[in-house]
Amino acid sequence: TWGIAKVAIRFFSKAGKKGKKSLVIRPANKLQAPKLNQEAKKAIEDVFKENRDLFKSPLFADEQINPLNLRPQEMYRLMDSSLQGFFMKRDYTLPNFNFLLQILSEKKEADSALAVWEKMKAMEIKPNEMTYVQMVTVLARAQRVEDAERFFAEAKARFGVSTPLYTSLILAYARKRKPDEALAVFREMRDQGLAPNVVCYTTLISAFKNVGNFDKCWELYTECMAGGATGEPDSIFYTLMMKICSYTHNAEKAKVLYGHLDNMPVLENCIPYNALIKALGSRESYAGEAIEVFNRMISLKVIPDSDSYVAVLKACAKIGDVKTAYNVLHYMRQQGLQPNVYIFNGLLRTYAGACASKDVALDVKEQYVKDAWSLFRQMQDEYKLPVNVNILNSLLLVHTKSFKVADVEGMVLPLYEKYGIALDQFTYEHLVDLYHAKRDFGPVFRLNDQLIAAGLTPSFNTLSNVLESAMRIANTDKIVEALQAFRKIGRQPKNIHLKRLGEGANMPDRVYLELMQFENKYGIIADKVYRTEKPNKYSPA
Repeated sequence: TWGIAKVAIRFFSKAGKKGKKSLVIRPANKLQAPKLNQEAKKAIEDVFKENRDLFKSPLFADEQINPLNLRPQEMYRLMDSSLQGFFMKRDYTLPNFNFLLQILSEKKEADSALAVWEKMKAMEIKPNEMTYVQMVTVLARAQRVEDAERFFAEAKARFGVSTPLYTSLILAYARKRKPDEALAVFREMRDQGLAPNVVCYTTLISAFKNVGNFDKCWELYTECMAGGATGEPDSIFYTLMMKICSYTHNAEKAKVLYGHLDNMPVLENCIPYNALIKALGSRESYAGEAIEVFNRMISLKVIPDSDSYVAVLKACAKIGDVKTAYNVLHYMRQQGLQPNVYIFNGLLRTYAGACASKDVALDVKEQYVKDAWSLFRQMQDEYKLPVNVNILNSLLLVHTKSFKVADVEGMVLPLYEKYGIALDQFTYEHLVDLYHAKRDFGPVFRLNDQLIAAGLTPSFNTLSNVLESAMRIANTDKIVEALQAFRKIGRQPKNIHLKRLGEGANMPDRVYLELMQFENKYGIIADKVYRTEKPNKYSPA
């Protein structure tokens, strides 16, 4: 079996589905394939025939798949890119060499591309600008920046500047996580009188996404939408922005972005759906909608990939939707996909989400805890998957949400030492949350001290629990330490905590001075005159 509880078939949480309006998902027959040249179309159709079994889906046995509606990148990766195999049915012409370099670019095979370059020289086939663009692109995707710069400089000297050439170099810095260098190339391109297109903006935004500078991503998005780019934004551009929404938990904006895909050339694949599911699933209040999108995608015969399953399991974890998690495993079995570490992590977190629900009976929670252990053993014994800190943290979360203190201390925590895995900030977050919920404040403070001693940065949730614990026992020293820790991570405490402290009676000067450092102020902190008396049961001594 797949380790899912038998009770999962009978039970699933209804949380997260109240009052939510269903998204209108475009029928698959309205999606259009992108333009491809004749050589690419023929190559895709040939490789599809040779690998037909790879594209069969038991989910949709009655459907006929049009290979031209599949992602070209997926097809290119299946093609024979050896010199002998590729040219067995093709002439040694410049367009065919450029096409081969494009395929090698998708495979990130830089050494093979350099060998093709040498073959062209030996055959005295002169490269054109597109040849150089493909060479810079494949080197960029292989993160060989110096080689990419060399080919860029040579192309610039031979053919002059062009937007595709500059975009390929921007990609090199983006893949190497050097967004400032990518931005400098972008500005140089505009200084040369070249107008950036949507592909150029997409590449540059991706560079800042890779380093987590999401504010810059939205700044560039606004610039592009305001007419900074030539051409209209495409589905790849909007899909990238939806992915960024998943990092910033901006589900509302993701829904607006998805609306731009109407009547736009989009492939019949799951990539845009995955991005939307991730964004919606990043928020508990939208997790139900994320699951709706996944189910709707299945009903429209759009074949999910492993990323689709990981994304929907994250949504399941938010609301403890065990039924959908069970269906995910059923779909994966039908497709012949093996569950990976991310799938098992999502399943464990789904159990944790279900255990956190007040609507779940105690005997059902007990069954979920048992099944969580079954999954943990199954991933090692049957699938030979490695145990990492995320898996252990998810197993820990199942127990902390079930308030199983004895099992946490006696069974789960020893696993970190057994597998040689250090506790991270989220391990401590789960533990602090457990003891705070049980109003056992001594371990809360000890764990926070251990976290800091280990050189880790406490999370916002950890500090919130530490601060509230200190407020409940009116410990001024701990309150001050917690407030200082919030400033170190560049965050403000929850407004409810600032309000309770600000309206407290007999506030110590040290607490007053710390509260004055935050933007949001309440009670006497908001007054121009320092008043010392205002009763509140959360007042520090």
